[in-house]
Amino acid sequence: MKVLLIRLSSIGDVILISSVFNALKKAGAEIDILTDKSIAPIFVPDTRIRKVMGVSKNRLSFQAVKELADNLKKENYDYVFDLHNILKTRLLSKFLPFKTIRYNKQSLWRREVIFFKFLKRKKQLFIPELYAKAVRKAGIEVEENPTPEIFIPEETELHISRLLPHRKFVVIAPGARWEGKAYPIRKYKRIAQILRRVGFEVVTVGGKEDVEAGMEITGAYNLNFCGRLTLLESMAVIKQAEFVISNDSSAVHMARAVKTKVAVIYGATHPCFGFAPLESEGTVIRKELPCNPCSLHGKVRCEHLKCLDIPPKEVVTKALQMIS
Repeated sequence: MKVLLIRLSSIGDVILISSVFNALKKAGAEIDILTDKSIAPIFVPDTRIRKVMGVSKNRLSFQAVKELADNLKKENYDYVFDLHNILKTRLLSKFLPFKTIRYNKQSLWRREVIFFKFLKRKKQLFIPELYAKAVRKAGIEVEENPTPEIFIPEETELHISRLLPHRKFVVIAPGARWEGKAYPIRKYKRIAQILRRVGFEVVTVGGKEDVEAGMEITGAYNLNFCGRLTLLESMAVIKQAEFVISNDSSAVHMARAVKTKVAVIYGATHPCFGFAPLESEGTVIRKELPCNPCSLHGKVRCEHLKCLDIPPKEVVTKALQMIS
């Protein structure tokens, strides 16, 4: 059996598709992956994957989609799993002669929660389980709520270990695409101070846009890895950490994929949307407010952001309880 998994973006969502790899391999499947070329390298060392194909999602015009489909037709897949289910991936599957199974992203329900807040107490989504449901439609057995897993090459871990503090350390991931997810940097700085006082060093990971924040939190270039590492290298840092403290962002899923516990600070978004860690993977830190959730992705016009008014000491306490 030969299968194609399609998930173009974003980093966290793409990492979560690894939750179905083991089940597919157990069923004897050869696995190909189509994703954004900026994310594709995380799968290249994975021996479970036959082929990794990278494309530029933003450049997938109608003609580009058609040309991509022409190339994919040569592969003779038994199943195509559309684990993105957006217009571009649906269009691509229309041009393919293979059986396509799409995951149900439950977009309508998520949007309903924004307007009818009581629904957040009615149901808890988990994205890996939604991916698993799509794979089960092909008759493949997948455990309930599978967890993601990304392999870090030994040479990458060795290289990163030389850069890390000699004493036990915690990773803080301050990045967030939208302000409704961004726990204030001054509070992250306070968290770092408390962690150092109780015996941990603190390092930061993130993109180039997080360099300044990382420097403010760590106060030292050699502990601020924001903008300096590849995705796999950042995951290697996270793998060797005691735990991670992060906004509701891709760093959460990076931690889950290397089996490092993560404390997630929620603001405008909500765990019920499906991106929260399982209890075995970490903990959720949030403030219960009648106005929450107010956004699917954290893009808000809110002026007060009371949802992010969580004391640093509370964050540290819950993170330490998570690993005790």
